[in-house]
Amino acid sequence: MTRDLHEAILQASDLVAQTEHTHREVAEAMGLDPRTHRRWRKRDLKPEQDYQGHKRDQDRLCSLQDWIDTAHSKEEPGQGYSGPADAERDPHAVTAEEIKNYGVGGYGAPVTPEVNGATAETSFDPQKAIKEQDRRFKQKHRRAEKKRSQTIRFDTGPVMLAFLGDQHIGNAGTNIGRVFEEQQTIKRTPGAYAWIMGDVVDNFIVGRLQEQNMKPAAPIWEQWQLAKEYLERWEDRIVAYVGGNHGAWTMSQTQIDYRRDICPDGVLYDGDDVQADVSVGSATYSVWARHKWRGNSIYNQTHGQERAARFNDPNHDIYVGAHTHEGALYREMIHEGQRKAAVQIGTYKVHDDYARAQGFPESDMSTACAVILHDDGSMHGMADLTAAKRYMQALY
Repeated sequence: MTRDLHEAILQASDLVAQTEHTHREVAEAMGLDPRTHRRWRKRDLKPEQDYQGHKRDQDRLCSLQDWIDTAHSKEEPGQGYSGPADAERDPHAVTAEEIKNYGVGGYGAPVTPEVNGATAETSFDPQKAIKEQDRRFKQKHRRAEKKRSQTIRFDTGPVMLAFLGDQHIGNAGTNIGRVFEEQQTIKRTPGAYAWIMGDVVDNFIVGRLQEQNMKPAAPIWEQWQLAKEYLERWEDRIVAYVGGNHGAWTMSQTQIDYRRDICPDGVLYDGDDVQADVSVGSATYSVWARHKWRGNSIYNQTHGQERAARFNDPNHDIYVGAHTHEGALYREMIHEGQRKAAVQIGTYKVHDDYARAQGFPESDMSTACAVILHDDGSMHGMADLTAAKRYMQALY
């Protein structure tokens, strides 16, 4: 078999294969064994090779012209066409005619398919994305600017700000009765207002701390519902709410800030800290309150607050913290010729298994710390709500 004939058969096979027929049908139409045809198609066989075991195929491969003529012959139609009965023409005859009319390779480049449907293409609009991100930035920037100039104003004094937090509602070790009793004490005190310092709920839902929820405790959803009830009962006696780390765990897990959701309207709120100027008559006191401060000392319970006053921002008068559960404390200090106050609050969690396991310092069971602000610029604090109540009742 000549090399030219070999190439011609391959090219004819390529043309037939372009029809909607299987490899086996093409082989049968050309009078080839399917395995031999497959090897021809892959160019595995060459004309000079000896077809051992395929002599029958050699005998049948007379020439390409014979096969074409057979496809056109009415007397010897060759392999019968077994396709659909309504086909217009025998594909073998069509192929042979096209070879005669156009020659081998007469079609040029293959056609490009037209694909319609759901592709990987997206409808991303960069300008729209930039506009949306710019909107979010401006919204966040406006809120940040508001935080720089927050005020709480009282026309006359004296005023008592009761800083309290770490209620840990839901924990079996929390004295829930005292939580609501002291709320009533503050509400019945003339000129007294609450500043919540965070960790209103226990909310052990993260990592290794989840084991704390295995101990007797209220369900998480009930903790948040009761915390909301607690904050709503303050009515008009609450001025600010600082979120704590226990409440923040829900935010980190779900991106839902329940602390914000339960905060009453008209109350200053932030998940980390609240800075505000509190005006009492003609006097103004700058307050910086955080649930947790950086820096700790085994000798000084207000080390974090005092460190911030000296090295972070000395422009505040009162620095308030929570979180440590050691008890309520009011401590004055002098920095750069200015008298300032460092305030630490206690907790309502009387029995704290986690604190005992970690070796944290014990609390003296004091809770809130009251700071009395006068309209002449003087201030002092009390770590006893009952004493603060008597003092304010005497003044009023």
